[in-house]
Amino acid sequence: LDNSNISMGILNLNKSFFYEYETETLNIGLNLNDFTEVLKRFDNKDFLEITLNNNDLIINKINNDFKTEFKLKTLEIENKQREPDLKFNSKITISTKEFKNLLKNYDKEAGIKLELNNEYLKVSNEITTTELKPIDIYNSNRFESITSKYSNYYLSSFVNDKISENSIIEFSKDYPLRLSYENNDFSLRFILAPRVDND
Repeated sequence: LDNSNISMGILNLNKSFFYEYETETLNIGLNLNDFTEVLKRFDNKDFLEITLNNNDLIINKINNDFKTEFKLKTLEIENKQREPDLKFNSKITISTKEFKNLLKNYDKEAGIKLELNNEYLKVSNEITTTELKPIDIYNSNRFESITSKYSNYYLSSFVNDKISENSIIEFSKDYPLRLSYENNDFSLRFILAPRVDND
């Protein structure tokens, strides 16, 4: 959960993600920015070793030449920081790369409106409108579009085609949005509060 209570990230690493796995089920709180900065230092050929030592998460970067240790302080997970139980009226699967490129057309500091009908996801602001054809679409309001507004700054930072080829987006009218990446080894979910403009 970020300090402004606007967004939340949830990462689940399954046993199949690791070559060796010896632990009990754990819920660990981390500063997401610090964790992301550490992961950016890894190449595809590097091995990742994670160890919990008291209140420190030790992350080792291992390759043929050297071993580098990163130490991150774990954070206590408060009740308000746990993943909320959300119910959505829509669910779409889209190309992550297409959505990433689409968001580049919009000012990062401004809000963008998402509108979903039974065929397209429409992204717009006061100047620009773009329609994207989802790979798969579910809209519980068959005869009405679902519309909500979000921060493009946060949404753009969540969309990464290096993580997954496709993204799952769920949202409802004036309701939080959830963007998910999932496979057999891990799941990564971001939750974003709706943007409220003061008229």
